[in-house]
Amino acid sequence: MTANTRGLRLRAALTLIATATTLGAAASPALPAEGNDPLVYAWGANSGGQMGNSTVADRYSPAPIPSLPKQDVWEISAGGGVSDGWGFGVALRNDGSVWTWGQNDKGQLGTGPTDPDHNAALGKVPKLNGIVDVAAGGRHALALRVNSGKADGVYAWGLNDKGQVGDHTNEDRSVPQLVQSMHGGKQVAAGCNHSMLLTDKNTVQTWGLNDKGQLGTGPVGKTEKPDEKTDEAGEDHNTPVEVPGLTDVVRIAAGCEYSLAMKRDGTVWAWGDNAKGQLGVNKDGDAVELSNRPVQVQGLPEAQGAQPDSAGQPGGTETGTGTGTGTDAGEGTGPMARDIVAGYDHAYALYSDDKVYGWGNNENGQLADGTKTNRTSAHEAIELPSVRSISAGRGYGLAVRAAGGGTSNDIIGWGLNNHGQLGSGDDLTHDLTDNDKFVTVFPQEAETNNPFTRVTAGNSQSSYAY
Repeated sequence: MTANTRGLRLRAALTLIATATTLGAAASPALPAEGNDPLVYAWGANSGGQMGNSTVADRYSPAPIPSLPKQDVWEISAGGGVSDGWGFGVALRNDGSVWTWGQNDKGQLGTGPTDPDHNAALGKVPKLNGIVDVAAGGRHALALRVNSGKADGVYAWGLNDKGQVGDHTNEDRSVPQLVQSMHGGKQVAAGCNHSMLLTDKNTVQTWGLNDKGQLGTGPVGKTEKPDEKTDEAGEDHNTPVEVPGLTDVVRIAAGCEYSLAMKRDGTVWAWGDNAKGQLGVNKDGDAVELSNRPVQVQGLPEAQGAQPDSAGQPGGTETGTGTGTGTDAGEGTGPMARDIVAGYDHAYALYSDDKVYGWGNNENGQLADGTKTNRTSAHEAIELPSVRSISAGRGYGLAVRAAGGGTSNDIIGWGLNNHGQLGSGDDLTHDLTDNDKFVTVFPQEAETNNPFTRVTAGNSQSSYAY
Protein backbone atom coordinates (compact mmCIF):
# COMPACT_ATOMS: atom_id res chain seq x y z
CA MET A 1 0.00 0.00 0.00
CA THR A 2 1.48 3.37 -0.98
CA ALA A 3 1.84 6.30 1.36
CA ASN A 4 -0.64 8.24 -0.78
CA THR A 5 -3.22 5.46 -0.40
CA ARG A 6 -2.73 5.42 3.35
CA GLY A 7 -3.24 9.17 3.45
CA LEU A 8 -6.45 8.92 1.47
CA ARG A 9 -7.79 6.20 3.79
CA LEU A 10 -6.94 8.22 6.90
CA ARG A 11 -8.58 11.36 5.51
CA ALA A 12 -11.63 9.30 4.56
CA ALA A 13 -11.81 7.85 8.06
CA LEU A 14 -11.57 11.29 9.65
CA THR A 15 -14.28 12.60 7.32
CA LEU A 16 -16.57 9.72 8.29
CA ILE A 17 -15.94 10.36 11.99
CA ALA A 18 -16.71 14.05 11.62
CA THR A 19 -19.93 13.26 9.75
CA ALA A 20 -21.03 10.75 12.41
CA THR A 21 -20.35 13.27 15.15
CA THR A 22 -22.38 15.92 13.38
CA LEU A 23 -25.32 13.54 13.03
CA GLY A 24 -24.98 12.36 16.63
CA ALA A 25 -24.47 8.70 15.56
CA ALA A 26 -22.55 6.93 18.32
CA ALA A 27 -22.03 3.60 16.60
CA SER A 28 -20.89 4.63 13.12
CA PRO A 29 -17.75 2.56 12.41
CA ALA A 30 -14.59 4.25 11.17
CA LEU A 31 -12.54 2.74 8.40
CA PRO A 32 -9.92 0.25 9.65
CA ALA A 33 -6.86 1.88 11.15
CA GLU A 34 -3.53 1.45 9.41
CA GLY A 35 -0.41 0.69 11.42
CA ASN A 36 1.29 3.57 9.61
CA ASP A 37 -1.32 6.08 10.75
CA PRO A 38 0.47 8.68 12.85
CA LEU A 39 -2.03 9.14 15.69
CA VAL A 40 -3.03 7.17 18.77
CA TYR A 41 -6.35 5.38 18.20
CA ALA A 42 -9.18 4.94 20.71
CA TRP A 43 -12.51 3.13 20.81
CA GLY A 44 -15.18 2.10 23.31
CA ALA A 45 -17.00 3.97 26.09
CA ASN A 46 -16.85 7.74 25.97
CA SER A 47 -19.35 9.19 28.48
CA GLY A 48 -16.59 11.25 30.09
CA GLY A 49 -14.88 12.21 26.86
CA GLN A 50 -12.12 9.62 27.33
CA MET A 51 -11.82 9.11 23.56
CA GLY A 52 -10.07 12.49 23.50
CA ASN A 53 -11.83 13.60 20.33
CA SER A 54 -14.00 16.43 21.74
CA THR A 55 -17.16 14.26 21.80
CA VAL A 56 -18.93 12.09 24.37
CA ALA A 57 -20.31 9.52 21.93
CA ASP A 58 -19.15 5.90 22.27
CA ARG A 59 -16.88 4.65 19.50
CA TYR A 60 -17.50 1.14 18.21
CA SER A 61 -14.50 1.18 15.87
CA PRO A 62 -11.03 2.72 16.22
CA ALA A 63 -10.80 6.48 15.70
CA PRO A 64 -7.78 8.81 16.04
CA ILE A 65 -7.11 11.09 19.00
CA PRO A 66 -6.27 14.48 17.48
CA SER A 67 -2.89 16.00 18.42
CA LEU A 68 -1.57 12.78 19.98
CA PRO A 69 1.00 11.20 17.61
CA LYS A 70 1.78 7.67 18.70
CA GLN A 71 5.51 8.09 18.11
CA ASP A 72 5.45 10.75 20.86
CA VAL A 73 3.69 8.53 23.39
CA TRP A 74 5.54 6.39 25.90
CA GLU A 75 2.55 5.05 27.83
CA ILE A 76 -1.22 5.40 28.14
CA SER A 77 -3.15 4.47 31.28
CA ALA A 78 -6.96 4.30 31.29
CA GLY A 79 -8.78 5.37 34.45
CA GLY A 80 -12.40 5.08 35.55
CA GLY A 81 -14.73 2.14 35.95
CA VAL A 82 -16.47 3.50 39.03
CA SER A 83 -19.45 4.69 36.95
CA ASP A 84 -20.46 2.76 33.83
CA GLY A 85 -18.97 4.23 30.69
CA TRP A 86 -17.22 7.10 32.47
CA GLY A 87 -13.45 7.35 32.50
CA PHE A 88 -10.34 9.35 31.73
CA GLY A 89 -7.01 8.90 29.99
CA VAL A 90 -3.45 9.67 31.09
CA ALA A 91 -0.66 9.79 28.50
CA LEU A 92 3.05 9.96 29.26
CA ARG A 93 4.94 11.48 26.36
CA ASN A 94 8.54 10.76 25.46
CA ASP A 95 9.59 14.21 26.71
CA GLY A 96 8.46 13.29 30.24
CA SER A 97 5.31 15.44 30.17
CA VAL A 98 1.85 14.16 31.18
CA TRP A 99 -1.39 14.82 29.28
CA THR A 100 -4.93 13.97 30.41
CA TRP A 101 -8.49 14.00 29.09
CA GLY A 102 -11.97 12.76 30.05
CA GLN A 103 -13.85 12.70 33.35
CA ASN A 104 -12.79 15.38 35.84
CA ASP A 105 -15.42 15.48 38.59
CA LYS A 106 -12.81 14.83 41.28
CA GLY A 107 -9.86 16.62 39.68
CA GLN A 108 -8.48 13.41 38.15
CA LEU A 109 -7.16 15.31 35.12
CA GLY A 110 -4.75 17.21 37.37
CA THR A 111 -5.17 20.44 35.42
CA GLY A 112 -6.83 22.57 38.09
CA PRO A 113 -10.55 23.42 38.31
CA THR A 114 -13.08 20.58 38.30
CA ASP A 115 -15.67 22.66 36.43
CA PRO A 116 -16.60 21.41 33.88
CA ASP A 117 -16.68 17.84 35.16
CA HIS A 118 -15.12 16.47 31.98
CA ASN A 119 -12.82 17.61 29.20
CA ALA A 120 -13.06 15.72 25.93
CA ALA A 121 -9.84 17.31 24.59
CA LEU A 122 -6.26 16.78 25.72
CA GLY A 123 -4.72 19.03 28.35
CA LYS A 124 -1.20 19.16 29.77
CA VAL A 125 -0.78 18.55 33.50
CA PRO A 126 1.11 21.60 34.79
CA LYS A 127 4.43 21.52 36.63
CA LEU A 128 5.16 17.88 35.84
CA ASN A 129 8.37 17.00 34.03
CA GLY A 130 10.90 14.21 34.07
CA ILE A 131 8.09 11.66 34.53
CA VAL A 132 8.95 8.00 33.78
CA ASP A 133 5.70 6.17 34.63
CA VAL A 134 1.99 6.95 35.07
CA ALA A 135 -1.05 5.10 36.38
CA ALA A 136 -4.76 5.93 36.33
CA GLY A 137 -7.10 4.66 39.05
CA GLY A 138 -10.85 4.91 39.52
CA ARG A 139 -10.84 8.68 39.95
CA HIS A 140 -7.23 9.46 40.81
CA ALA A 141 -3.89 9.29 39.02
CA LEU A 142 -0.18 8.82 39.76
CA ALA A 143 3.06 9.92 38.10
CA LEU A 144 6.60 8.82 38.99
CA ARG A 145 9.52 11.24 38.70
CA VAL A 146 13.12 10.02 39.09
CA ASN A 147 16.64 11.22 38.35
CA SER A 148 15.57 14.86 38.26
CA GLY A 149 16.58 16.20 41.66
CA LYS A 150 15.01 16.93 45.02
CA ALA A 151 11.50 16.95 43.58
CA ASP A 152 11.74 13.26 42.65
CA GLY A 153 9.03 10.92 43.89
CA VAL A 154 5.42 9.98 43.27
CA TYR A 155 2.92 12.69 42.39
CA ALA A 156 -0.80 12.07 42.80
CA TRP A 157 -4.05 13.91 42.20
CA GLY A 158 -7.81 13.39 42.05
CA LEU A 159 -10.21 11.73 44.49
CA ASN A 160 -8.69 11.43 47.95
CA ASP A 161 -11.54 10.38 50.25
CA LYS A 162 -9.70 7.19 51.18
CA GLY A 163 -6.20 8.67 51.16
CA GLN A 164 -5.36 7.43 47.66
CA VAL A 165 -3.40 10.61 46.91
CA GLY A 166 -1.15 9.82 49.87
CA ASP A 167 -0.52 13.37 51.10
CA HIS A 168 -1.65 12.73 54.69
CA THR A 169 -5.06 14.30 54.04
CA ASN A 170 -8.42 13.13 52.71
CA GLU A 171 -9.03 16.22 50.59
CA ASP A 172 -9.48 15.86 46.83
CA ARG A 173 -6.59 17.33 44.82
CA SER A 174 -7.07 18.88 41.38
CA VAL A 175 -3.35 19.42 40.81
CA PRO A 176 -0.45 17.02 41.48
CA GLN A 177 0.76 16.60 45.05
CA LEU A 178 4.04 14.99 46.09
CA VAL A 179 3.19 11.83 48.02
CA GLN A 180 4.64 11.94 51.52
CA SER A 181 7.78 9.93 52.29
CA MET A 182 8.26 8.94 48.64
CA HIS A 183 11.51 9.50 46.77
CA GLY A 184 12.52 7.45 43.76
CA GLY A 185 10.97 4.20 42.63
CA LYS A 186 10.57 2.02 39.54
CA GLN A 187 6.85 1.68 38.79
CA VAL A 188 3.45 2.93 39.94
CA ALA A 189 0.03 1.26 39.77
CA ALA A 190 -3.46 2.43 40.71
CA GLY A 191 -6.61 0.52 41.63
CA CYS A 192 -10.11 1.89 41.96
CA ASN A 193 -9.23 3.59 45.26
CA HIS A 194 -5.72 2.48 46.19
CA SER A 195 -2.19 3.19 44.99
CA MET A 196 1.06 1.23 44.69
CA LEU A 197 4.77 1.89 44.22
CA LEU A 198 7.56 -0.53 43.33
CA THR A 199 10.51 0.91 45.24
CA ASP A 200 14.18 1.07 44.32
CA LYS A 201 14.73 -1.70 46.87
CA ASN A 202 12.28 -4.00 45.02
CA THR A 203 9.73 -3.80 47.81
CA VAL A 204 6.16 -2.51 47.48
CA GLN A 205 4.49 0.42 49.19
CA THR A 206 0.72 1.01 49.16
CA TRP A 207 -1.79 3.59 50.35
CA GLY A 208 -5.49 4.39 50.09
CA LEU A 209 -8.58 2.23 50.61
CA ASN A 210 -8.03 -1.05 52.45
CA ASP A 211 -11.53 -2.45 52.91
CA LYS A 212 -10.63 -5.62 51.00
CA GLY A 213 -7.04 -5.90 52.22
CA GLN A 214 -5.75 -4.43 48.95
CA LEU A 215 -2.90 -2.65 50.75
CA GLY A 216 -1.44 -5.99 51.85
CA THR A 217 -0.63 -4.80 55.36
CA GLY A 218 -1.74 -7.97 57.15
CA PRO A 219 0.55 -10.09 59.32
CA VAL A 220 3.29 -12.19 57.76
CA GLY A 221 3.02 -15.94 58.33
CA LYS A 222 0.82 -17.37 61.06
CA THR A 223 -0.95 -15.03 63.42
CA GLU A 224 0.00 -15.06 67.08
CA LYS A 225 -3.57 -15.53 68.25
CA PRO A 226 -5.22 -18.78 67.08
CA ASP A 227 -8.65 -17.16 66.97
CA GLU A 228 -7.46 -14.12 65.01
CA LYS A 229 -8.84 -13.99 61.48
CA THR A 230 -6.18 -13.70 58.80
CA ASP A 231 -8.56 -12.49 56.09
CA GLU A 232 -9.79 -9.36 57.81
CA ALA A 233 -9.24 -6.09 55.98
CA GLY A 234 -7.16 -3.39 57.64
CA GLU A 235 -7.37 0.35 58.06
CA ASP A 236 -7.15 2.83 55.19
CA HIS A 237 -3.85 4.72 54.91
CA ASN A 238 -3.43 8.25 53.57
CA THR A 239 0.36 7.90 53.57
CA PRO A 240 2.43 5.02 52.17
CA VAL A 241 3.00 1.80 54.09
CA GLU A 242 5.25 -1.08 53.08
CA VAL A 243 3.80 -4.49 52.29
CA PRO A 244 5.53 -6.64 54.93
CA GLY A 245 7.55 -9.66 53.87
CA LEU A 246 7.34 -8.95 50.12
CA THR A 247 10.81 -8.63 48.56
CA ASP A 248 12.57 -9.12 45.21
CA VAL A 249 9.59 -7.67 43.34
CA VAL A 250 10.14 -6.66 39.70
CA ARG A 251 6.62 -5.74 38.54
CA ILE A 252 3.35 -4.64 40.10
CA ALA A 253 -0.25 -4.28 38.91
CA ALA A 254 -3.46 -3.07 40.53
CA GLY A 255 -6.98 -4.34 39.91
CA CYS A 256 -10.01 -2.55 41.24
CA GLU A 257 -9.80 -3.94 44.79
CA TYR A 258 -6.81 -6.27 44.61
CA SER A 259 -3.08 -6.06 43.93
CA LEU A 260 -0.45 -8.16 42.13
CA ALA A 261 3.33 -8.46 42.29
CA MET A 262 5.76 -10.50 40.20
CA LYS A 263 8.95 -11.54 41.95
CA ARG A 264 12.40 -11.97 40.47
CA ASP A 265 11.98 -15.75 40.50
CA GLY A 266 8.91 -15.47 38.24
CA THR A 267 6.29 -16.23 40.89
CA VAL A 268 3.19 -14.03 41.08
CA TRP A 269 1.63 -12.89 44.36
CA ALA A 270 -1.80 -11.38 45.01
CA TRP A 271 -3.75 -9.78 47.84
CA GLY A 272 -7.08 -8.03 48.35
CA ASP A 273 -10.54 -8.99 47.12
CA ASN A 274 -11.22 -12.57 46.01
CA ALA A 275 -14.93 -12.41 45.15
CA LYS A 276 -14.28 -13.71 41.62
CA GLY A 277 -11.17 -15.76 42.36
CA GLN A 278 -8.78 -12.98 41.35
CA LEU A 279 -6.25 -14.00 44.02
CA GLY A 280 -5.68 -17.30 42.21
CA VAL A 281 -5.37 -19.38 45.39
CA ASN A 282 -7.58 -22.30 44.28
CA LYS A 283 -10.42 -21.06 46.51
CA ASP A 284 -13.45 -19.02 45.54
CA GLY A 285 -14.90 -16.01 47.31
CA ASP A 286 -17.08 -18.15 49.55
CA ALA A 287 -14.04 -19.97 50.97
CA VAL A 288 -11.61 -17.01 50.94
CA GLU A 289 -13.36 -13.66 50.76
CA LEU A 290 -10.12 -11.68 50.76
CA SER A 291 -6.49 -11.73 51.82
CA ASN A 292 -4.81 -8.85 53.60
CA ARG A 293 -1.33 -10.20 52.83
CA PRO A 294 0.32 -11.59 49.67
CA VAL A 295 -0.53 -15.14 48.66
CA GLN A 296 1.00 -17.01 45.71
CA VAL A 297 -1.08 -17.40 42.54
CA GLN A 298 -1.50 -21.09 41.69
CA GLY A 299 -1.52 -22.78 38.28
CA LEU A 300 1.18 -20.72 36.57
CA PRO A 301 4.14 -22.35 34.79
CA GLU A 302 7.31 -22.93 36.78
CA ALA A 303 9.16 -19.98 35.31
CA GLN A 304 12.92 -19.64 34.94
CA GLY A 305 12.57 -16.18 36.40
CA ALA A 306 11.23 -12.79 35.36
CA GLN A 307 12.43 -11.27 32.12
CA PRO A 308 14.40 -8.03 32.43
CA ASP A 309 12.42 -4.92 31.58
CA SER A 310 14.12 -3.56 28.45
CA ALA A 311 11.75 -0.68 27.92
CA GLY A 312 14.08 2.01 29.29
CA GLN A 313 12.64 5.40 30.18
CA PRO A 314 10.92 8.18 28.23
CA GLY A 315 13.31 10.27 26.22
CA GLY A 316 16.24 7.96 26.90
CA THR A 317 17.93 4.96 25.39
CA GLU A 318 16.50 1.49 25.78
CA THR A 319 18.86 0.49 28.56
CA GLY A 320 16.25 -1.12 30.79
CA THR A 321 15.48 -0.50 34.44
CA GLY A 322 17.48 -3.37 35.82
CA THR A 323 14.45 -5.21 37.13
CA GLY A 324 13.90 -8.87 36.48
CA THR A 325 17.51 -9.99 36.79
CA GLY A 326 19.39 -11.54 39.67
CA THR A 327 20.44 -14.75 41.35
CA ASP A 328 16.99 -16.32 41.24
CA ALA A 329 16.70 -16.13 37.45
CA GLY A 330 17.08 -19.43 35.67
CA GLU A 331 16.12 -21.66 38.59
CA GLY A 332 12.87 -22.92 37.04
CA THR A 333 12.38 -25.16 34.05
CA GLY A 334 9.72 -23.27 32.09
CA PRO A 335 9.57 -20.01 30.14
CA MET A 336 10.51 -16.63 31.55
CA ALA A 337 7.71 -14.61 33.11
CA ARG A 338 7.36 -11.46 31.00
CA ASP A 339 4.50 -9.38 32.44
CA ILE A 340 1.47 -9.24 34.70
CA VAL A 341 -1.63 -7.10 34.09
CA ALA A 342 -4.73 -6.62 36.23
CA GLY A 343 -8.24 -5.84 35.01
CA TYR A 344 -11.20 -4.92 37.17
CA ASP A 345 -11.47 -8.44 38.65
CA HIS A 346 -9.44 -10.69 36.34
CA ALA A 347 -5.73 -10.87 35.58
CA TYR A 348 -3.24 -12.16 33.02
CA ALA A 349 0.37 -13.33 33.15
CA LEU A 350 2.38 -13.30 29.90
CA TYR A 351 5.40 -15.53 29.33
CA SER A 352 8.42 -15.56 27.01
CA ASP A 353 6.86 -18.31 24.89
CA ASP A 354 4.08 -15.79 24.05
CA LYS A 355 1.48 -17.75 26.03
CA VAL A 356 -1.05 -16.14 28.35
CA TYR A 357 -2.51 -17.46 31.62
CA GLY A 358 -5.54 -15.90 33.28
CA TRP A 359 -7.55 -16.12 36.48
CA GLY A 360 -10.51 -14.42 38.18
CA ASN A 361 -13.80 -13.31 36.64
CA ASN A 362 -14.66 -15.11 33.39
CA GLU A 363 -18.35 -14.30 32.99
CA ASN A 364 -17.75 -12.79 29.54
CA GLY A 365 -15.04 -15.22 28.45
CA GLN A 366 -12.33 -12.67 29.21
CA LEU A 367 -9.91 -15.41 30.34
CA ALA A 368 -10.00 -16.86 26.80
CA ASP A 369 -9.95 -20.46 28.00
CA GLY A 370 -13.02 -21.52 26.02
CA THR A 371 -15.39 -21.31 29.00
CA LYS A 372 -17.31 -18.71 31.00
CA THR A 373 -16.35 -20.29 34.33
CA ASN A 374 -14.63 -18.10 36.90
CA ARG A 375 -11.13 -19.40 37.60
CA THR A 376 -9.67 -19.54 41.10
CA SER A 377 -6.24 -20.52 39.75
CA ALA A 378 -4.40 -19.64 36.56
CA HIS A 379 -5.49 -21.36 33.34
CA GLU A 380 -3.88 -21.10 29.93
CA ALA A 381 -5.75 -18.85 27.49
CA ILE A 382 -5.98 -21.59 24.88
CA GLU A 383 -8.27 -19.58 22.59
CA LEU A 384 -5.64 -16.89 22.05
CA PRO A 385 -2.81 -16.96 19.51
CA SER A 386 0.77 -16.11 20.46
CA VAL A 387 0.90 -12.52 21.71
CA ARG A 388 3.71 -10.08 22.41
CA SER A 389 1.82 -7.76 24.77
CA ILE A 390 -1.52 -7.81 26.58
CA SER A 391 -3.84 -5.57 28.61
CA ALA A 392 -6.86 -6.28 30.83
CA GLY A 393 -9.94 -4.07 31.21
CA ARG A 394 -13.30 -4.56 32.88
CA GLY A 395 -14.61 -7.82 31.45
CA TYR A 396 -12.38 -7.88 28.37
CA GLY A 397 -8.83 -8.10 27.08
CA LEU A 398 -6.69 -6.67 24.27
CA ALA A 399 -3.41 -7.94 22.84
CA VAL A 400 -0.85 -7.43 20.11
CA ARG A 401 -0.14 -10.64 18.21
CA ALA A 402 3.37 -12.02 18.00
CA ALA A 403 5.24 -12.52 14.71
CA GLY A 404 4.36 -15.36 12.36
CA GLY A 405 1.56 -16.67 10.20
CA GLY A 406 0.91 -13.42 8.39
CA THR A 407 -0.60 -11.77 11.47
CA SER A 408 2.36 -9.95 13.07
CA ASN A 409 1.33 -7.02 15.28
CA ASP A 410 -2.40 -7.48 14.65
CA ILE A 411 -4.48 -5.89 17.45
CA ILE A 412 -7.05 -8.35 18.85
CA GLY A 413 -9.80 -8.19 21.48
CA TRP A 414 -12.21 -10.52 23.27
CA GLY A 415 -14.77 -10.55 26.08
CA LEU A 416 -17.36 -7.91 27.00
CA ASN A 417 -18.27 -5.44 24.25
CA ASN A 418 -21.21 -3.42 25.58
CA HIS A 419 -19.59 -0.09 24.70
CA GLY A 420 -17.73 -1.20 21.58
CA GLN A 421 -14.49 -1.70 23.52
CA LEU A 422 -13.49 -4.59 21.24
CA GLY A 423 -13.46 -2.28 18.23
CA SER A 424 -15.59 -4.65 16.14
CA GLY A 425 -18.04 -2.03 14.86
CA ASP A 426 -20.87 -3.42 17.02
CA ASP A 427 -21.65 -4.28 20.65
CA LEU A 428 -21.59 -8.09 20.41
CA THR A 429 -19.65 -9.82 23.19
CA HIS A 430 -17.04 -12.39 22.12
CA ASP A 431 -16.71 -14.96 24.91
CA LEU A 432 -14.67 -17.43 22.78
CA THR A 433 -17.02 -20.34 23.48
CA ASP A 434 -18.84 -22.51 20.91
CA ASN A 435 -16.36 -21.70 18.12
CA ASP A 436 -16.58 -17.96 18.79
CA LYS A 437 -13.39 -16.12 17.76
CA PHE A 438 -11.54 -13.08 19.01
CA VAL A 439 -11.94 -9.79 17.13
CA THR A 440 -9.13 -8.54 14.91
CA VAL A 441 -9.44 -4.84 15.65
CA PHE A 442 -7.10 -4.07 12.75
CA PRO A 443 -4.44 -6.07 10.89
CA GLN A 444 -0.85 -4.85 10.68
CA GLU A 445 1.17 -7.54 8.93
CA ALA A 446 1.93 -5.26 5.97
CA GLU A 447 2.89 -2.31 8.19
CA THR A 448 6.63 -2.18 8.89
CA ASN A 449 7.39 1.53 9.22
CA ASN A 450 5.29 2.65 12.17
CA PRO A 451 2.96 -0.08 13.48
CA PHE A 452 0.90 0.07 16.63
CA THR A 453 2.85 -1.96 19.20
CA ARG A 454 1.00 -1.41 22.48
CA VAL A 455 -2.59 -1.51 23.71
CA THR A 456 -4.41 -0.35 26.83
CA ALA A 457 -7.74 -1.78 28.01
CA GLY A 458 -9.56 0.23 30.67
CA ASN A 459 -11.94 -0.51 33.52
CA SER A 460 -14.15 2.17 31.96
CA GLN A 461 -14.47 -0.06 28.84
CA SER A 462 -12.28 2.32 26.84
CA SER A 463 -9.43 1.07 24.63
CA TYR A 464 -6.28 2.57 23.12
CA ALA A 465 -3.64 1.51 20.59
CA TYR A 466 -0.34 3.31 20.16
